Amino acid sequence: MVAALLAFVAVGPLAAPVPASAEVEHAATYTVVPRVGMTVPILDGTSPRSPRRDHLVWPDTAQAECWGRYQSITFGGYTGNVWVRIRLDYGSIGWIPVVALQGDYKADLPASARC
Repeated sequence: MVAALLAFVAVGPLAAPVPASAEVEHAATYTVVPRVGMTVPILDGTSPRSPRRDHLVWPDTAQAECWGRYQSITFGGYTGNVWVRIRLDYGSIGWIPVVALQGDYKADLPASARC
């Protein structure tokens, strides 16, 4: 009995599978802004072929949760493979290619805010 209890404590209780990195929720959010004069697509996923969910028009902002490297996309004459995940007003998530946003290669999100 003691051995079983020690094994349980060492391993921990049974846990649900950890979600894929793109699904992990982040507590902090960061404001992102489209490039001046741009209308930016908010996509369902991190592929240029993903369905469009919505759009973000400059000077409106969105709250990004994290960033990551996924499929390359060309937008507004720029090509990149970094995307930010945003939380939409109605609770679901969307993805915006960073080449469409102001800021550095990760739209000024902290390096630690990886998806």
